[in-house]
Amino acid sequence: MASPAVVLRGAVRLVACAATRIRSFTSEELAPDTISAWQELRHALETRRHQRTQRRRFRRAPATYLGQLEAQLLQLILPP
Repeated sequence: MASPAVVLRGAVRLVACAATRIRSFTSEELAPDTISAWQELRHALETRRHQRTQRRRFRRAPATYLGQLEAQLLQLILPP
């Protein structure tokens, strides 16, 4: 069974775990090249976290989750 840390952060954590066993890295090597690269990574991680949260909500109470989605859809379609 995989460590929860590996599952929660995906490929980034897995690569970091494997690479640090081979050799240690300096802080300069670990820093992203540009701010936009860092922002893209953060956005991808946040998207994964949001998707994981939605899956968990569905698994815990499917009828409630689907009801809330239907209510949101009707609010978008129907005039106030």
